[in-house]
Amino acid sequence: MADSLRADAGISITDAVRDLLTIVRRLRSSFSEHGRHFTLDGRLIGEIGEVVAVQHYAITLTTAQTAVHDAVTADGRNVQIKATRKESLTFPWSDAPVY
Repeated sequence: MADSLRADAGISITDAVRDLLTIVRRLRSSFSEHGRHFTLDGRLIGEIGEVVAVQHYAITLTTAQTAVHDAVTADGRNVQIKATRKESLTFPWSDAPVY
């Protein structure tokens, strides 16, 4: 069965998941001050996007999974952050809203 779980590139599902979990642990450790969990259940790219936004804008992240917004500006305006992954991790810099 293990052989049937090997991709063409020669990595097994077990090895791939182990690598992903290592990356998640490193993200959690490196960015623990932001209170994000970097889980593999569909929120990973969004949480990476939130940390990238904090590094580029003067915003403070809200508690994880706050409804409607992800961060707040110094003057109290709510900010919604969106990131997506297509061929590469992208943040919509070209058409990003002001907030």
